[in-house]
Amino acid sequence: QFELDFAVQQVDLLHIVRETINDHKAAFIRYGVFPKLICEQESAYVESDAKWLRFVLNQVLSNALKYSRHEAGEEKTISFHIASEGMKSCVSCTDAGVGIPPQDIERVWQPFFTGANGRRFPEATGMGLYLTKEVCDRLGHQIAIKSQVNEGTTVTITFIAHDHLHRLQPKGSVGRW
Repeated sequence: QFELDFAVQQVDLLHIVRETINDHKAAFIRYGVFPKLICEQESAYVESDAKWLRFVLNQVLSNALKYSRHEAGEEKTISFHIASEGMKSCVSCTDAGVGIPPQDIERVWQPFFTGANGRRFPEATGMGLYLTKEVCDRLGHQIAIKSQVNEGTTVTITFIAHDHLHRLQPKGSVGRW
């Protein structure tokens, strides 16, 4: 069973996002894209499984990079924003890529669905977002996508607190990664 592999505990979301960005530094350079990390806290603890949360963030970032390739004369940025409000914490990944056509948005969670962009980018398999949604659902996290064609996409993962674990810790650090 998939769920038997979960080890849910208090994890530092900010630390995992930093590690995920660092894991992709070669791709950032190759695609001419700059990472940006915004968190007004020194740490951001949520209840999750570190290994599987990292898998989710890797999938989201891989897609953001794949669809945000640099074009001469323009600077592209992929931003991660970590925030908390009440009993919820969230991390959003925003790119300035090709965007997802409106008719494809609801279907991106389906296995093997690649949509219009999948025909333009042959490395698309249609499994990344499907698996990402499966993991989020099983961990009790919410995941949502907003997108505009030729403007970009934002993927937001929301962690709903069952207790105090999802609260962000004070002290700020806002800036470019």
